[in-house]
Amino acid sequence: MLGGREQFTGYYRNADWGNQLGVLGLEYRYRVPALERPLRRAVYLRVRGNLGNVWTRPLNDLADDAGRRKLELRYGGGVGLGFDTWLGAFNADLGLGDHGRVVFYLSIGRHF
Repeated sequence: MLGGREQFTGYYRNADWGNQLGVLGLEYRYRVPALERPLRRAVYLRVRGNLGNVWTRPLNDLADDAGRRKLELRYGGGVGLGFDTWLGAFNADLGLGDHGRVVFYLSIGRHF
């Protein structure tokens, strides 16, 4: 399954599926001291980018007539803020995907 804030930012959770999955992601988190005092909590800015896709056919079948691989990679990324609450982590993120896709993620509490 491809999609979601944690697995492929810029797509809705489980937006696409296939037998093969390849994802490369990079995330940077920065603690924002200026926001800690008013909220009385550690606040983090998150920036994430990802590249990948899912395929229904085996990867060795993804070639054009000239024998070149056609992986048809998708991309996405986003920015967000997060901090801990008594209910668990609070996260608000804006994700951007290819073809002008815009997704807003909001979560509070623990994942289980």
